[in-house]
Amino acid sequence: MTDDRFPPQFRPECGTRKGYQLHTSRNESPCPACSDANNAYTRDRYRATRARPRPVPRCGTDAAAQRHTRLGEPVDPACAEAQRAAARERTARYRARKQNAA
Repeated sequence: MTDDRFPPQFRPECGTRKGYQLHTSRNESPCPACSDANNAYTRDRYRATRARPRPVPRCGTDAAAQRHTRLGEPVDPACAEAQRAAARERTARYRARKQNAA
């Protein structure tokens, strides 16, 4: 595949995201400084949307029991009971689905 874009024209905006957008809107290959600026903008935007802290599951839930296990902590009785209840529900759903399929 060939690059049908024009060579970059250097402008005062070069080295910024706006410079990158000007290059692409004019069907030019972006200069390295503008490509770096666009990559930094994209990377920062991705990190801002993906790096949100997740809420810690409350004790007494299956998710909290999994958290205790993952962190190597002892599973408290409320979380252990919630984990057993969740396993019973999953087993019941599986058996019901298997019985309906037969």
